[in-house]
Amino acid sequence: MHETQTPEQESTTEELVPALHGLVTRIRAADARSRWFFERHDRIEPVLALWSRTTGDARAEAAREVAAEHQRIRIHPGDFDADPAALSGTALGLAEAASELALQVLRDGGLPATRQVPFAALHLHRLIGHVAAPKRAAFLFQCWQSWSAALEPDQRVALLQQADRHLDDVLAAVPAEEAGSAWSQYLKSVDALVAATTASESPPLNYLLFDHARRTHLRLGVPEPVQALAARTLRTALRAGLDDRAPAPEPGRTELALEGARP
Repeated sequence: MHETQTPEQESTTEELVPALHGLVTRIRAADARSRWFFERHDRIEPVLALWSRTTGDARAEAAREVAAEHQRIRIHPGDFDADPAALSGTALGLAEAASELALQVLRDGGLPATRQVPFAALHLHRLIGHVAAPKRAAFLFQCWQSWSAALEPDQRVALLQQADRHLDDVLAAVPAEEAGSAWSQYLKSVDALVAATTASESPPLNYLLFDHARRTHLRLGVPEPVQALAARTLRTALRAGLDDRAPAPEPGRTELALEGARP
């Protein structure tokens, strides 16, 4: 699903987001047992790719109605070849939970650039709570290494220097979580999915969390270099004793506005 542009128009997700919401709402109304998630690609032009497990009639009718409402949106059924590993078990549940969160945040205005590093660090901080403590630093290093792999050496050095400058922001953001319902529900869903994961599940849990973090951030428009910066900054914060000195979140206290457009 992508937005067609005239030469003077800038490519954005402004119209794609309500179209995606319309598709999901209609599919759910037609099939209460449907499953879904979406991926976001911002290369040449914004593309939102929706995967759904539902009846063909429900999907086709939803696509027809949304295309009629959003004239600049082009929907191409069958163009999205999802990763087979994401279509079942814990991976599917995580993808659904992240898509619910991302769609709500995008509908509320998105995640501004100034909050991308603190949010990604906060998100990673919650996810590594499911990783054995001795392996957390290695997990974050793998995130840094993988998500910065496409950068030139001098760009990686510059990113490392930025990590120190973002340290105070991350230290402030991590203990004071967003109290919004979308974020709270997302965390509950992730906790429940991880708790139900068996040791024999493939891929293993740590890989699922690694891949889930990257895809969640991309759905929110956070590019991989920014994700790498957040992982590196959080790793530094943990080495500085973040978990030992972080106070418990105060009820209702918010320093990280997921809605983005709202203060």
